[in-house]
Amino acid sequence: MEKTVFAFDAYEPRRGSHSVTVRSGTSSKTQLIGQLSKDLRFPRHFGFNWDSFEECVNDLSWIRENKVALIHEDIPLRTDGPNLAIYLSILAHAISRFEYKRKKTLIVLFQSKDRKALMDFMKDNNVVSLPAQGG
Repeated sequence: MEKTVFAFDAYEPRRGSHSVTVRSGTSSKTQLIGQLSKDLRFPRHFGFNWDSFEECVNDLSWIRENKVALIHEDIPLRTDGPNLAIYLSILAHAISRFEYKRKKTLIVLFQSKDRKALMDFMKDNNVVSLPAQGG
């Protein structure tokens, strides 16, 4: 089975973690970025674009908890391949960055039922697939 930084196991939110759920049916970039900027408490200067999203998701210093979990009920942006590729690339980079810096842990969880579709999409769209993150 191909390895990835994304997790596909059940995640139980624990005390000391900040968990955010990306709701099923999130189909637009505006909807996704809007929800995550609110739930991850992005700073007021957040620009509601991919560059600003990448900057904020690679920081998260304003979140007190050391573990941040993004739990996806399904694959967001499923009908918008270019934006899904950008989103997944940003998240993969952020996970790797936090692992290297060891200041926070970022867990990006997808449902087991979506593993094949997500892995196929990543392969077909040359989205970076790095070593496994617990699953």
